[in-house]
Amino acid sequence: VALTFDDGPSAHTARILDCLEANDARATFYLVGNRMGTYQSTVKRMVDMGCEPGSHTWDHTYITKLSQEELFANLNRLDDTLQSIAGVRTVTMRPPGGFVSDNAKQILAKKGVPAILWSIDTLDWKTKNAQNTINVVLSSVKDGDIILMHDTIPATVDAALRIVDALQAEGYTFVTVEELLALS
Repeated sequence: VALTFDDGPSAHTARILDCLEANDARATFYLVGNRMGTYQSTVKRMVDMGCEPGSHTWDHTYITKLSQEELFANLNRLDDTLQSIAGVRTVTMRPPGGFVSDNAKQILAKKGVPAILWSIDTLDWKTKNAQNTINVVLSSVKDGDIILMHDTIPATVDAALRIVDALQAEGYTFVTVEELLALS
């Protein structure tokens, strides 16, 4: 399964990285570019651990509202910042709010960066309840799932730590979206 975390990095991201590192696991973090400068060491550690940094746009803008030029500029700004911090660029992106149009998909295809959605939405941003997030994942998870969470919410971080333990006990392994979808 691929655990994915949107909207970070944040002050809570390091706790998730600690858990992943302790369990020899990886995840994909869909980063908001304008947050990376504050958490440069977290972003570098994420990449050094083999986690995938993905784009969640520079400023959490809905990509359906951007022209091709605006979208390219937005994504390139994030990638240029990521390159300067951790020496890599993104391979995938997650549209903020999950809003993606056929036009936006065509623009992303020109850039060579697919829009990645999810198969399990924990709605953690709405409930902000760790047990609810755990229940949503554990009641429906199957091989190949992409699980959506947010590393900006303390309750989600608490849930993620328990989800990793529970799913590992069930024999699941944690991979990046890039690995899950064999994009490389």
